[in-house]
Amino acid sequence: MRKSYLSLACVFFFTGFMLFAAMQPGSAVDVEEPGGPAETLKEPVRVFPITGEVVGDSVNVRSGPGTNYSSLTKVNKGDSVVVLGEEFGWVKIEVPSATFSWISTDYVERGEGNQGTVTASRVNIRAGSGTDFDVLGQVNKGQRIEILDEVQGWYKIRPAAGAVAWIRSDYIYYKGKALAEPSPPDDTREIFAQAEKLYEAEMKKPIDQRDFSACLPLYQDVLKRSLSPSLRYLAARRLRLVSLNKQSQARRRKIAQTGNRLQETLRKIEERHKQKKAQIAARFPRVTYTATGRIEKLVSSFYPGTTHKLMRGETAIYLLTSRKVDLDKFSGSEVGVKGKVEEALLPGLLLIRVEKVKLQSTP
Repeated sequence: MRKSYLSLACVFFFTGFMLFAAMQPGSAVDVEEPGGPAETLKEPVRVFPITGEVVGDSVNVRSGPGTNYSSLTKVNKGDSVVVLGEEFGWVKIEVPSATFSWISTDYVERGEGNQGTVTASRVNIRAGSGTDFDVLGQVNKGQRIEILDEVQGWYKIRPAAGAVAWIRSDYIYYKGKALAEPSPPDDTREIFAQAEKLYEAEMKKPIDQRDFSACLPLYQDVLKRSLSPSLRYLAARRLRLVSLNKQSQARRRKIAQTGNRLQETLRKIEERHKQKKAQIAARFPRVTYTATGRIEKLVSSFYPGTTHKLMRGETAIYLLTSRKVDLDKFSGSEVGVKGKVEEALLPGLLLIRVEKVKLQSTP
């Protein structure tokens, strides 16, 4: 009987020891469930950006990660989106090209056509035309944008780089691998150097003859594509200088047009003045005389064929004779005479053969 109790005690002791050992860390005893070792399921780690496919119809694309944010547009089953990240059951995507966003006109310099350039850093892009709308992203100084419309101090623009939107993760299926960052060859340094040569050549010309149409698209290409911030800055600076040159040319053309109109006005005034003088001259012809002075009777045998003399003060300046005018009527009077001047028969004075005589007014 004593041996039976001892054997039973040994069995209980050994069983208890084995159970205790199995419960300790690092135990060499493994307990397997039927069907083999249990497998741990882990969510695959995703690297963004990645291509996603919409799996629902009329799915809202919102301005933020929640239904309280405004809807920008809708996408449908099968549409592809670029997913940039995940957050609390929502995925962040690039804003679809079919939608649009808004930016304040205070921070945009409008160029030709529908092009614009951002003039400040970290400028908000919003879901609507006002500061009470959600921010979709930010743009920086020098960045180009495409303007669609203008409403009360706000530009409606195409989605700019950096603008994001949100979709419920329930409606996105990840169909592709992580998208590799684009790494096209950066040839913008060569393009910038070419643009600089064209720019310097134009700057050597007179300002009215400068034409920047060849280098302008090159600078714009550098600003859009270059991977170098410093090169983009230099391109933006050149575009600004080109714009200032164009403004100066426009002002000079306007000044030249004003000058031409003024010259034309002065020419017309001068022409009218000449016409007026001609009219006055026609009405009051200017009389010119061969000589003027006082007629006196000549009594001398030294100058045969002469009858009178023309005196200036006490000096005889011409001898006079006439077959057309009775010079005796003007004797002692101040007159103007017209006639042919010739040598007298005897030297000393010239002879005027008088054709016309006119009394001079006395002061």
